[in-house]
Amino acid sequence: MALTASGDQTAHIWRYMVQLPAPQPPPDVSAPCDDDQDSSDREEGEVDGDGPSEVPTVRVATATLKSHQGVVIAADWLVGGRQIVTASWDRAANLYEVETSELVHTLT
Repeated sequence: MALTASGDQTAHIWRYMVQLPAPQPPPDVSAPCDDDQDSSDREEGEVDGDGPSEVPTVRVATATLKSHQGVVIAADWLVGGRQIVTASWDRAANLYEVETSELVHTLT
């Protein structure tokens, strides 16, 4: 999960899955190299090996936290990851439950 603060008076919780590529065996350095293409000849963004080279993009937040009256300038997880605290130019800090996105307490 990721947490972001926003200039539109909200904070967002994002959930995403990351699939790590399978580990590849180390190259055999004793074998002669058959590559006739120097790495400096590759186009920008060209990647060695098989598999996707695109980075997945999360476009929709799982939760939007809307309780501030000013720009949210900070957001952080509390120990344990079950609650979030946000701070805003409205001079308030809000405490939220992650699972329900419910506002638990406002500190002014």
